Amino acid sequence: MIRKLCVFRILALLSAAALLPALAWADACQQTSVSSLVGTSCTIGDVAYTFGSGAFASTSVINGVVGSGIDASSLLFTPDDSNPLAPIFTISGPLSVTATGLGNATQQLFTLLWAAAPTDGSLAFGGATNALIGATVPGAPSFGFVNAGNNLGDPSFTNAILETGFPAVNPSSTSLDSASSIPVDGLFADLGVSDGTGAGATASATGLSYQYQLVPAPEPSVLLLMGTALLSLIIVKKACLHPR
Repeated sequence: MIRKLCVFRILALLSAAALLPALAWADACQQTSVSSLVGTSCTIGDVAYTFGSGAFASTSVINGVVGSGIDASSLLFTPDDSNPLAPIFTISGPLSVTATGLGNATQQLFTLLWAAAPTDGSLAFGGATNALIGATVPGAPSFGFVNAGNNLGDPSFTNAILETGFPAVNPSSTSLDSASSIPVDGLFADLGVSDGTGAGATASATGLSYQYQLVPAPEPSVLLLMGTALLSLIIVKKACLHPR
């Protein structure tokens, strides 16, 4: 009977270890408004995201006057887990700015912040990519730009941009050097336009996207995981051989 109980203990230990990632990250991200996303945690593919209570902020600047920005409830968050190792989400909505009147200018900015971690301890972040979807800007003498990126600090920076009179950089990618987690990441969006003709000018995009690329974690992490598992099994085995 004791030996049977020991076998069940070992099987239970192994089963629990296998289920930990699934139990920790149970809920998949759903299509929702950005306002509903703020303050929640969810997964896309093999990446878990946590969007804090202050994750979203937005402002507008019209002819130099700062005002309120895009309403988070008007922006749609759409996850795509078709490739679990390269999960992606898009932000779509009223991503358009218009300036009317010679020399007038309009700018719209927002940020969405989150923390991220692989749901599988054998994986790490190898890179990140952001892209503009359906971006358009006016031609000279009007000026416009649609800009989206992130800023994680060294060595990570992405900046996709379409700008009047300049080559497009879209998409924009960077290496994350096999990071085991990302405490703070974010997507910033910046749309601006100035009317150079007096007839009005518009810069817009249909959406913005952000994507992680996962890679195998560095070997020391795997060895640590294996060592922990073996130590647990040894402890259980000793308890089985020397029951009290």
